[in-house]
Amino acid sequence: MRVQSLYIYPIKSGPAVGLEQVNVVERGLAHDRRFMVVDAHGTFRSQRTHPALGRYTVRADDEALRLEADGIGSCEVALEPAGGEPQQVRVWGDSVHATSVSAEADAFFSALLEAPSRLVYMPPTSRRPVSGYDAMAVSFADGYPVLLANTASLSDLNARIDGEDLPMLAFRPNVVLDTDEAWAEDGWGTLALGEAVLECATGCERCSMTTLDPAWPRRPRGDGEPLRTLAKFRRDASGKVIFGRNAVVKTPGVIRCG
Repeated sequence: MRVQSLYIYPIKSGPAVGLEQVNVVERGLAHDRRFMVVDAHGTFRSQRTHPALGRYTVRADDEALRLEADGIGSCEVALEPAGGEPQQVRVWGDSVHATSVSAEADAFFSALLEAPSRLVYMPPTSRRPVSGYDAMAVSFADGYPVLLANTASLSDLNARIDGEDLPMLAFRPNVVLDTDEAWAEDGWGTLALGEAVLECATGCERCSMTTLDPAWPRRPRGDGEPLRTLAKFRRDASGKVIFGRNAVVKTPGVIRCG
């Protein structure tokens, strides 16, 4: 087993940023999903309803995110913005303390989505507990700090699908582990990856976002994949369709590819 790839998604439901190494903190990979786009009522927006959230480019350095979209222009966002207006936002069933980012960022996403939108940031003082791990915090991710995926499982899934193969980014993992055994993740417990120690919590329930092209999402695949095939053999005890493993951070530290 080796770490093949590392990804963060600085803005929830936005494009991935690939990394060679990353610092893993309590909330997950550093700078992963600490920003979120919300509507006028403070409820999060997602590619499930707004695929255009994936149709911009993002570059990250030590200080800022640089966003760009054709026909809209560019926008720069500090990685750790300070002084924003406090507000409550909602992500799934959670009400979370956040802060505003900038009028420029709001205008960028309002134009991109063709709907009034705001970009918000989760400051260090905001605490969103992890389900089943109340002493731990998570970012704006759907539920858990880290999502693990297995290359052998993707290969097995693609072999079962009649249509075009799916790329790993369709499943939006944080840590991709290269193994020889498909679905070995079902038995993973505690993993030491570089300096970090992760504890697997649950299988990751998959939704319609997996049917969108992660490189340029527009509309779901017409063949319903990968959900159609996964539903045949990858359901958990409650009937949810599963791919990958959710994990919490037991010991923070640096993970490196390879």
